[in-house]
Amino acid sequence: GFRREAAGPLYYSQQIESQRQWALPPLCCYTRTPEVDWTEMEILYPIITYRRFGGEYRLQIAQFFIFSGGQSSPDNGVRQFTIFPFYFQQRALDTNLNYTAVAPFYGDLKNRLFHDETKFVMFPLYAETRKKGVVTDNYLYPFFDVRRGDHLAGWQFWPVVGVEHKTPTLRTNSLDEVETVGGYDKYFAAWPFFFKSRAGLGTTNETASLTVAPLYSHAKSATRDETSYGWPLGYNV
Repeated sequence: GFRREAAGPLYYSQQIESQRQWALPPLCCYTRTPEVDWTEMEILYPIITYRRFGGEYRLQIAQFFIFSGGQSSPDNGVRQFTIFPFYFQQRALDTNLNYTAVAPFYGDLKNRLFHDETKFVMFPLYAETRKKGVVTDNYLYPFFDVRRGDHLAGWQFWPVVGVEHKTPTLRTNSLDEVETVGGYDKYFAAWPFFFKSRAGLGTTNETASLTVAPLYSHAKSATRDETSYGWPLGYNV
């Protein structure tokens, strides 16, 4: 390819194979890659960013106003509008994907904020989140919550005390072999000073650990035994 520069660092343009780019740093930068139908533009980054890949697009202004949409699948046509963190909206041809949320009053989000689904009423008074089969009910977030699902149950009154248990399960791996997914027991009190747990339940390498930070820590399993006094500056075996 080739590159052209002018006025020191204030202008450049370049082409690498089919990709073309020009910029007026730090004001704006434009990139176009025709062979994959990709377009990108930044204005006073990160204040305004625009991305388009095929029929999918996303425009973000000052990290607060977000517009996105396209045809991620033939029967979807998902469009989103966000005024972060106050208003979230999604509309799609499949009405089951539609949602509206007005924080902190009421909302039902789907596949947003790192969860499969999030429901809330007068947040932080109440919120329910779902992720990979685990449901968490939060009351006065982040102080009290109850978790359930995927062979798991637990609760916590943070930072005073918390308990969680997961039973061992079976799954078929990529070699079409059935293997055990270890369970665990977890307990904490006076976070972050006292922790006790058992991991790998149902497997051949169960691990029991106890931590009284920062004075003492011990972990023991069939393959490893570790004890620390005065972590991180003390004696470790």
